[in-house]
Amino acid sequence: MLEGVVVNKFRERRTNYWDGEVEIETEDGKLKLRMPGTIAGWLTKGTRVRVRGVDHARSVDVFKDDVEVERKYDNEWVPVWPPFEMETKVEKRDTLGRGVYEYRLRTREAIYREDFEAIVSLEQYHYASDKDVVAVWKCKECGRLIRANLKPEECPGCGSSRIELRTIRGSLPASRFMVVELMNGEEYEPDILAYVRVDPPIPKLNRRLDGKVERNIREKVFSKNWFHPTFEPKRGKTIEDILRACDTKAARIARVVVHPEYRADGIGRTSVQAAVRWVKERRIPEMKSEKHLIEVIAQMARYHPVFESVGFVYLWDTGSGRPYLVRPLSENAKRKVSRFIKTDKIAKQHGGRLYRSRLRKLEVDPLDGPIEVKRLNKMFSTELDVKGLPKDVVKLLEAFGVLHRRIQQYVLQDVNLRIEPGELVVVVGPSGAGKTTLVRMIMGAHEEFIENVRQRIIRELSTPVVSRALYSMGTNPREVADKLVKEMYQPDKGEVSLPENTKLSAMIPGEVEPEIDPGVTIIEDLWSVTGDVNVAVEILNRSGISDAVLYRSPYERLSPGQKERVRLARMIAEGANLIVVDEFCSHLDPKTAMRVARSFSEMCRELEITALIITHRSEVIDALAPDKLVYVGYGLVGVE
Repeated sequence: MLEGVVVNKFRERRTNYWDGEVEIETEDGKLKLRMPGTIAGWLTKGTRVRVRGVDHARSVDVFKDDVEVERKYDNEWVPVWPPFEMETKVEKRDTLGRGVYEYRLRTREAIYREDFEAIVSLEQYHYASDKDVVAVWKCKECGRLIRANLKPEECPGCGSSRIELRTIRGSLPASRFMVVELMNGEEYEPDILAYVRVDPPIPKLNRRLDGKVERNIREKVFSKNWFHPTFEPKRGKTIEDILRACDTKAARIARVVVHPEYRADGIGRTSVQAAVRWVKERRIPEMKSEKHLIEVIAQMARYHPVFESVGFVYLWDTGSGRPYLVRPLSENAKRKVSRFIKTDKIAKQHGGRLYRSRLRKLEVDPLDGPIEVKRLNKMFSTELDVKGLPKDVVKLLEAFGVLHRRIQQYVLQDVNLRIEPGELVVVVGPSGAGKTTLVRMIMGAHEEFIENVRQRIIRELSTPVVSRALYSMGTNPREVADKLVKEMYQPDKGEVSLPENTKLSAMIPGEVEPEIDPGVTIIEDLWSVTGDVNVAVEILNRSGISDAVLYRSPYERLSPGQKERVRLARMIAEGANLIVVDEFCSHLDPKTAMRVARSFSEMCRELEITALIITHRSEVIDALAPDKLVYVGYGLVGVE
């Protein structure tokens, strides 16, 4: 073991986020200790450090050598290296409690160049724009600084490709970063799903109260020395001076950013849980005093319970109107938080809670009776001839004896089915077996839906050119519409009965879908339907659209998979009590499809919506956890 005192300054210790060198004066001479710059920066000049695992060395590389590093603080040795790391599993279960899929995650301090480049990539989902560029890069060839959201392929000055990250804008020299790695991902999935940034507490904190501002509220509830001296730039003070003085009993989570495809699956909660443990065990970010609490100031806490789900308590709104939450780490902090909530006039009203699910604000009136299908039959007839075909094709068909054929086929035969209110039913079967026909027959029993379909067909056929052509053939748009509706939505025999209070919303691709204005932003569209922006955000989040950038995106600019999720969200938002979906999640990869199916199933059950879903994907069926499986096979229907 070697022990000594740090002698080099901040700019000598920290080259960049992932690279730094601490020079230690020992009894045997100087020891150079290579380590991440985000850690090295905190080992200020005069700090006593010891390195376990070496006895006689001039240079140690913590990335390669098996060593332990500690710093001395108040006669305690606080661990510095190896970096914090923990592994966890996040298992996602269906509504029946059965495991559907799981994530194996490794949460650790960011220490490699690739970690910080991944952080920049994640940062773009929230903060990047042409105006607010999230990173500054440096050309190692000519020294040029380049502001860009993505790593440039080459320097615009000299053309060199030797470019590395210089600064993540918004971060401090005091910032520490944690990343969340996906250990069991598919090849198409990102390696790093999320990151958390931890800083010292902000210097000052006020409270908005009845239109006024109550200054320094934090110090009145807790102790002043919990938050001071913090990292606060002052005239005449160097970074070295500020880092050396900074010593608080609190930490601040400054950023939690999760890849938008994974936000609805608890990755954010897991990230914050790990950060809490990191702060508590390693005294992050300073590695000095034990921590009493972690604070967070986040407007998004109004719309998502990620912090409250892991023990954060809402106390007040800051002077700028943003929620302030804390996570007590000591019994002393718990007592102070509890006392404030019990005695403060405003806090007593909210009881330490900020987020409340608004989903139940949707006025969904459950079906007041079952859906019944009795002795239903549906036959399709097809007539084939060879008029207009080339001679060679006619010869071929003649050889097989199919010059002229009239084919009649039962698609559904003597079908009996009962669907109870609130049930989630999945329809399965081979392609072309009659799955879509079955759900059409059920939809066809809804008079308002059928009339809307009829009117839409009439409008489409009523253009001057089309209507003139129809009249020349002895028919008209209305007659054609009636014929199409009968062929598609009405059985030949038998009956389908729906409860009188049925409110239907359906999505059969290319046939009937929720009507969404392509130029309107999706958050505006859902808000216009629900009348509550909080409800709209919650439905979008739970439908797999959790990226705030997408909230403000027009529907027409979304990918097919994103559009599909928005359509599902829209059907929920409309307050329908019967939802019919064909080709459910057909545009989504398996993992995303399972996430969306699981959440969609949960929302339907919470709101007591009856759902009828067609899919052929086994992983989606598992995630939906249906109450009934209906098998359709060339006329025959079975129920499990």
